[in-house]
Amino acid sequence: LFVGVGDPIYNAADPRRSAYSPGGLAKLFSATPADAPLEMARLAGSGREIGACRQAWGVPRSETILLSGGQASPRQLSQALAFRPSVVHFATHFVKSAGDEPQALMALSLGAGGSPELLGPVEIARRRVEVGLVVLSGCSSSEAAALPAEGLMGMTRAWLAAGAQAVIASLWPTPDDQGRLFVAFYRHLGGLMEQGNSGAAPEALRRAQLEMLHSGAWQASTAYWAAYTVAGKE
Repeated sequence: LFVGVGDPIYNAADPRRSAYSPGGLAKLFSATPADAPLEMARLAGSGREIGACRQAWGVPRSETILLSGGQASPRQLSQALAFRPSVVHFATHFVKSAGDEPQALMALSLGAGGSPELLGPVEIARRRVEVGLVVLSGCSSSEAAALPAEGLMGMTRAWLAAGAQAVIASLWPTPDDQGRLFVAFYRHLGGLMEQGNSGAAPEALRRAQLEMLHSGAWQASTAYWAAYTVAGKE
C-alpha cells in the first residue's frame, strides 16, 4: 500500500477550503496549531509529486491512498496508517518549532482554528505504527532538537521509534518541483524490490541521486539531490 500526503490547504484564500469542514483530530495524533503560522504558501507541485511517485513505483490505484487538500489532515493520516502501508510519502511544509532547540514540525491542512495542524516528533514517537518506508519530502525535514538525556529528537528518529523500518529526510530546504528525484527513486525502488532486495531504499536513493547528478538539468546541483539521506533499522 502506498500512502501519499501532499498539497494541503495552507491558507484561507485557497478555494478548496470551502469544500470541506475540518473535524476533530484522530486519536493517533495530536496537533499543535498554536505554533503554526497563520498562512503558508501552497505547494501545488506536491500534489502532482505524490501521484507521480505512486505511478513510478508501479502500485495499482486499488493499493493507493492519496491525501491532498482538506484530506491531508491528522484524522485521515491516522486512518491511512491503520492499513499498515509499505510506503508513506509526505510532500508538505516542515516548519521550525519555537524555542532554543528548534525541530521540524510537519504542517498539514488548516484545522478548525484556521491554522495548519502540526505534527511534531514527540507526538509521532509515542505512537506505534507498522510502516515500511517513510519519505519526508520537504524543507529541512530532518532538523532535530537536542533533548537532555535523550540526544537528538527529530522526524527521522521519531518515525523509526514509532515503527517505520526506514526514513528518508532532507538536511536543508528543497524546491517544490513535483519530485523529480523521488520519481526516479521509486522507479529504482520498484526494480530492486522485484529482484528481492529487502534493503532497497538506500540503493534506490543512491541511484536516483546519481541520475540527477548526470541529468544535465538544474537538478544536477548538489544543493538539490544531496539534501536527502536515508536512515533505517537494518
